[in-house]
Amino acid sequence: MTRFRYRSVPPAGAADIGEIDATDERAAVAQLQAVGHYPLDIRPADDTPSATASIPAQSAQPLAVHDAALAMRQLATLVEAGVPLDAALGLTAELGAHIALVDLVQRLRRHVHGGIALSTAFAHEGHPFGPLAGAMVRAGEASGRLGEALGRAALGLERSRDLGTALRNALVYPAVLMAVAAAAILLLIGFVIPRFQIMFRDMADRLPWGTRAVMAIADGLAAYGPFVALVLLVAVALLRWHVGRPGGRLTWHGVILRLPVLGDLMLKRDIERFTRALAGLAGAGVALPEAVELARATLANEAMRAATAELAVDIRRGVGPAEALARCGRFPPAVIGLVTVGQETGRLSLMLDQAAELYRREVEALSARLMTLLTPVLTIGLGVAIAAIILALLLPILGLYETIL
Repeated sequence: MTRFRYRSVPPAGAADIGEIDATDERAAVAQLQAVGHYPLDIRPADDTPSATASIPAQSAQPLAVHDAALAMRQLATLVEAGVPLDAALGLTAELGAHIALVDLVQRLRRHVHGGIALSTAFAHEGHPFGPLAGAMVRAGEASGRLGEALGRAALGLERSRDLGTALRNALVYPAVLMAVAAAAILLLIGFVIPRFQIMFRDMADRLPWGTRAVMAIADGLAAYGPFVALVLLVAVALLRWHVGRPGGRLTWHGVILRLPVLGDLMLKRDIERFTRALAGLAGAGVALPEAVELARATLANEAMRAATAELAVDIRRGVGPAEALARCGRFPPAVIGLVTVGQETGRLSLMLDQAAELYRREVEALSARLMTLLTPVLTIGLGVAIAAIILALLLPILGLYETIL
């Protein structure tokens, strides 16, 4: 007999970790299944490094959107294959990559066991699914297309995560570059320039204007640095307070949309979000006015939310989707044209999907173009600033050297 360390999931409960005696791994699996457990990992007990490694370190962390989307896709595949929902949830729990995901699926399964609809269970869990997933699943339950609805919800989560990740990754290098350059400038002003001021004490009248300007900035920061920092902190706090208010947030977000490049990027990002969510909801069978209200919740910009506030009302009054979008004044002709085609051909969900893909590519291209321009501009600008400070310090020394010669 060999002792095995296992990680398994009971029929209704969180993951269980323990040890069991069996002739081999297959016999250990059979013993666990005989008592209603779903084995997740079984290894010899003396294989301690692997046994401890079988529980990933991230299991204690909150569930990521990627993991939730993966679980929904696995569940969609099983449901579309004809597996009963309860069994599909059990199999999805078996496939869980870590304990947080297993716990989530088991909670969903317990809800379903208690007679609660899967859509209600998704809504009860909230993060990381959000209201869209629950609405899509509810429509799938009503139409008998639950597997398709789960697949659409998973796709929406994946696309939203991928585009957000791409935008964040594009900003990493410029942010690091600015932080390093700011640290270098502060180091020069705070520690290097004061050393040179001692050397230039007797040359005050003969110093070049650039050197005097750098010295004056260093003196000003040394004397008023804490006060300047306090003023900046208060200004940032006031701005955050103003933006936190509904009216202030609306004004600020409207200003952002009017910025030359960034505003265009934010507008297209919101259009992609809205059309993607609306396509998924409409395709899952959600009534169009309700789908519009749910899709509005994905908009990050308050000015866009305000512009689409009457969209669902117009549609309930009998206004066509394309005309209602045109009345908002924020959607470009490309989107309105695609929606018009979908409205006339009865393929609205497909056309909205195409609009979302179009603007996903535009957002990716625009963000790449922005980073292509921003990186050299920042590099050159910060390099010139640092070089100007160093040159201002070297000019008096070079002048003194020429005088001596």
